[in-house]
Amino acid sequence: MNISLLAFASALFCGALAFSVFRNEKRNSVHMVFSGGMLLFGIDAVFSGLSWESTSINEIFIWQCWRLLTFALLPGVWLYFSLSYSRGNQRDFLSRWKFILGGTFLIPLALAGLAYNSLIVPVKDAKSGQWMLGLGQSGFFLTLIFLITTVLVLMNLERTFRAAMGTMRWRIKFMIIGLGMLFAVRAFTSSQTLLTHIIDPRLQVVDAGALFVACILILRSLFREGHFEINVYPSHSVLQSSLTVFLAGIYFLIIGVLWKAVTFLGGNTEFEIKAFMVLVAIVVLTVVLLSDRARLHVNRFISRHFQRPLYDYRTVWRKFTEATASCVNQTQLCQAAIKSATDIFQALSVTVNGG
Repeated sequence: MNISLLAFASALFCGALAFSVFRNEKRNSVHMVFSGGMLLFGIDAVFSGLSWESTSINEIFIWQCWRLLTFALLPGVWLYFSLSYSRGNQRDFLSRWKFILGGTFLIPLALAGLAYNSLIVPVKDAKSGQWMLGLGQSGFFLTLIFLITTVLVLMNLERTFRAAMGTMRWRIKFMIIGLGMLFAVRAFTSSQTLLTHIIDPRLQVVDAGALFVACILILRSLFREGHFEINVYPSHSVLQSSLTVFLAGIYFLIIGVLWKAVTFLGGNTEFEIKAFMVLVAIVVLTVVLLSDRARLHVNRFISRHFQRPLYDYRTVWRKFTEATASCVNQTQLCQAAIKSATDIFQALSVTVNGG
């Protein structure tokens, strides 16, 4: 497997997506931030590919330092995007998150600029006696900030997706899945780098593979017209009912144990290929599970072959009553009725006509 070719292909894909969105005639700040974020991911992939092509430890050191410098710009850019993408109340979110957002821009840049010499340090392996590259003090904190930001980005993307309904969810689904998968993988690789304090090339192969798959999903999303113009209004609650926050804790615990098990057993020379294939399988499964039509076909299959009713009127009426009981005005009642109708009939678009 030519891992440098995978990195360069991913970088080229990122550049093409960034250019196609930037040249949009109706571009706004969200378009520009997305283009900048994809361009940064592409530059990151280029530096990874160049380090894999290098033959000396000094050249690898230089390219990996440049890669970490790119890391300094990624957190703020993508947090800004996750707070703005498809949100009608994006100004409210940007105002509430202004200090955190400012920190994700300023702190990484300060670490990269003022403590450049401690980004990466040479480390000698006690077993093999070979020299490797490890995280220095500033490199450790830079990676830690990036890891924390990935969780925040995932949390905001989740809230946007959960607030969308029907056609709106259909339009943004592949963008959310692509970026969600990409940042979930980045959370995995960053957490492992923090655990081992070693820059492992195998993890960067997983990053490149995830970036390529994410680009495919994002490209699919770009073919759905109007996905950048959708306005949803997520709740301002930060941690309440967030699946991302819950899964992040479980995820870091399980992955840490599994990684230690692989290391104890001597590692696996085909780790990159297997991780990439598992990644593709997870993405395909996620797309199927989030498909409204797939869920409707499954319900029909169960009703037809196992003689179970497709709809239980008692359950439907109970859920509708619970959803509308707390509504105090016409707008809330209409929104609750629309959400109930889309959930029951798996409809992409529902309209309420006033009398």
